[in-house]
Amino acid sequence: MARRHRIAVGVGLLMFGLTVAASVQPSTAARRLTKSIAASQARTDVSMQIGARLHAIRRELDTTDAQLTDLTAAVSALTASVRTADPDVQQARHELARRADDAEDASLPSSLTAAASVATAWALIQPLQTVSSAMLSKDTYVAALLKGLATTHRHDVSLEALADTARLLRLELELRMNELENLLSDATRTIPEAVLVRDGAPLAAIRLEIGRARELLAVVERADADLRILSIRMATRKNGLLEQLNWADVRGGALQQSMATVERFVGNAFPGVTVTAETPVISGVFHVCPVDQPHSYTDDFGAPRWAGGYHPHQGNDIFAPEGTPIRAPFDGLTVETPNPLGGLAVTVYGEAGYVYNAHLSEYGTVGDVTTGTIIGYVGNSGDAINSAPHDHFEWHPGNGAAVDPFPYLNAVCLLPTYGTANEASPS
Repeated sequence: MARRHRIAVGVGLLMFGLTVAASVQPSTAARRLTKSIAASQARTDVSMQIGARLHAIRRELDTTDAQLTDLTAAVSALTASVRTADPDVQQARHELARRADDAEDASLPSSLTAAASVATAWALIQPLQTVSSAMLSKDTYVAALLKGLATTHRHDVSLEALADTARLLRLELELRMNELENLLSDATRTIPEAVLVRDGAPLAAIRLEIGRARELLAVVERADADLRILSIRMATRKNGLLEQLNWADVRGGALQQSMATVERFVGNAFPGVTVTAETPVISGVFHVCPVDQPHSYTDDFGAPRWAGGYHPHQGNDIFAPEGTPIRAPFDGLTVETPNPLGGLAVTVYGEAGYVYNAHLSEYGTVGDVTTGTIIGYVGNSGDAINSAPHDHFEWHPGNGAAVDPFPYLNAVCLLPTYGTANEASPS
């Protein structure tokens, strides 16, 4: 009896153990399954994050690639523009050299003696015209040089902007490279490659973008090198233009000396010269020459001038010794009109229009004046401070725009019979 009881107890304990074991085993499997699911989900999340980061980097590289294409095109265009020679500069230089030689010959004593022997106004004016043409040629050459320097400055600005763009693109690409390398490291460290491939963010895609970023960096480096070479070439061109500008200044100084020689000769030779049919003359407007003898002038109306910015010459410069009287060419009202460019200046208003005289050394009579009244004296005030004394003379008929006064001056300044300052009595 006791034995049966022990057997029954043993069987009961066995069944209890089996029941407990059966209840414990599913719980462990569930935990393992839960862990497996959680790990898979974590890998999926990381894989999605890597994919999202890769997609964002790819879009940023697309933008950088487009910007780099624009940069390369801009560098090529700038290089082509810098390589293009400026034919205007070389042509103007050759023209100046030729005319400067002619001006030097025209101012030689032998040439001036030959001109005087002809004894006509036009023969005496020819040396003035020759030197004046050379001076205009010098102005044209300087204008071409200044244009070239302005172009070089614009190129400098463009190059600096392109260099800044290249530096920014380099920094962008270096940042993208760093991000891609970190992304590759994260991917290979945390997730098996098979999972990455299955989840749509393969390691191969990351490596592909790294290679792309390296290629773009190489393009930036080539653009950088091209810009450095271009900078050297532009600096060389700029220095060359500045050297040519100095050469033009030297030739201009020689031309000023030639002009002074010719002006002195022509001014002294004008009295008694006969006017020929070739001389352009418009009489009846001015009744006295604005500047006393000795003086000289040429038709430089419309010639380029640079003081205060480019502008065409609005009158004729009548050169004479400093202090030579300047007279009212008709009855009218004289007003002092000084300004930074003209220096001491006076305007005479008459019935037919007004005349403007600039660069005076001092004023004469102002207010109501009659023909021949001394209204000032020749000087070089204003922007003429570095040039020979002269009267910048403008004629504005009807108080309108300036017109070329040359033929009007010829009517009163070439011959005493046309009326000169010597005929008019000073006030």
